[in-house]
Amino acid sequence: MATVFVSLDEVIEIATSYCPDDDGTCEKAGTDLREMLDEIEAIHPADVVSRDCYDRILAENDTMRDQLAKVGKKVGDKMDDLRPVTKGHWLWGRGTRTCSNCGQMKATDKKDNFCSCCGAYNREVKTK
Repeated sequence: MATVFVSLDEVIEIATSYCPDDDGTCEKAGTDLREMLDEIEAIHPADVVSRDCYDRILAENDTMRDQLAKVGKKVGDKMDDLRPVTKGHWLWGRGTRTCSNCGQMKATDKKDNFCSCCGAYNREVKTK
């Protein structure tokens, strides 16, 4: 007899169909025990991983779903409308600032975190 890995829920479901008595007895199982074992063996073997690995997979799945939710997406959604985050910094001069990513110069001292030309996240400020 080959070793087969099945989930506990599957075994319980099959066993209870052969042991319907509420008092815990299995009168029906006496004659049909071989049929019950054959049915359990016919279940496709489950993919088996260690508990630690399974827990890490679940944690990574949760992290992925949280990250997708932050950009308004779900698993399976197309990502073609997203763009990578570009980071840079403002280079301040006399009354002007320049984006380190695209070189766009602005004559303003208003502090913006994003370049209006390339969209770079320019939180850091450096002096020319």
